[in-house]
Amino acid sequence: MRLTKTIREHKDGILAHTQDRLTNGFVEGINYRLLSLARNIGLHSVSTRVMLRCTT
Repeated sequence: MRLTKTIREHKDGILAHTQDRLTNGFVEGINYRLLSLARNIGLHSVSTRVMLRCTT
C-alpha cells in the first residue's frame, strides 16, 4: 500500500527518468563544488552555508 502510494506520487518523475534518463546529478555536482569552495575559503558557519545554499 505504501509503495503504491509512493509510486503514484512520483509517477511523473519516474516516467521522465525512464524516458529521458534525466537526473539531478549535474545540479548536485555544482552544489557540492560551491559548498566545498565555501569551506575552503573559510565559510564554516551554518548560517553562511544556509545563505549560500539559498542563493543556488
